[in-house]
Amino acid sequence: MDLHSGEPLVVGVDGSPDSVRALDWAIALASGVLLPVRVLHARGRRHADRASSVADDLMVKALAQYDGPALRVTAADDDSDPVSLLLEAGKSATAVVVGARGHGRLAGALTGSVSQHVAQLASCPVVVVRPPADQLSRTVVLGVDQGLDEPGRLAPGSVRAAAFAFGYAEATAAPLTVLHAWQDRDLDRSGLVLPLKEDLDAEDRAAAIRGLEQALEHCIKEHPAVAVTLDVRPVHPQRLLTDASQHAALLVVGSRGRSPVPGLLLGSVSQMMLHRASCPVAVVR
Repeated sequence: MDLHSGEPLVVGVDGSPDSVRALDWAIALASGVLLPVRVLHARGRRHADRASSVADDLMVKALAQYDGPALRVTAADDDSDPVSLLLEAGKSATAVVVGARGHGRLAGALTGSVSQHVAQLASCPVVVVRPPADQLSRTVVLGVDQGLDEPGRLAPGSVRAAAFAFGYAEATAAPLTVLHAWQDRDLDRSGLVLPLKEDLDAEDRAAAIRGLEQALEHCIKEHPAVAVTLDVRPVHPQRLLTDASQHAALLVVGSRGRSPVPGLLLGSVSQMMLHRASCPVAVVR
């Protein structure tokens, strides 16, 4: 995460409680790293003639409460579709920050929420904010995909997720835990079958951690101030990261990439974490 780029954190608001949390999360980060914040509210074309006073008030309060010499907050109101508005703004953003749910009957639905679509299609990292289960934790958890047949190498999405997680941890002086889910090649490809044993043999575990450390060597050297813990577990990634999120301030995962068909990647670990994680989730591609 390049917090020195000068590009803003873009926050989508609609007046819902989760969008208020998203704004607070972005402001807290921006205050520490002196990034500008851009607050966006899309009414949607079907509701262009019906102003959302709650969202308007939220933007006014953001400008009044947070704007100052060390923190620039700007707000914009638009009649366009919220997903399109955030995707366009994300082209020149450090990250897009949204709430996990919003207003409306379909808010948070698997294929219907703004957060899902933006996380799938944005050209920058997307942080989906929900209340953390552990309010006191400052730990950043990074889930990486390291091929068992390619020790010492990460999948492309995990490389970018690692850069984001290390940058965020350094900027916020937070500890970082890196997790890799060891999966037996004989496991059911659906991911529904889990290994019976809950730990690796000592030799296998040591080898796996060495490979993980090798894969992260560049990030570790580039961010020497970050306190890093590496861990490898023989469980499915969704289970591993869901459990870890219960004691995390932020969960960072990579994405397989963008799809022209919304919802196509909803089976991926990154998309499942948007529903199952117990803390804010950053999806990085």
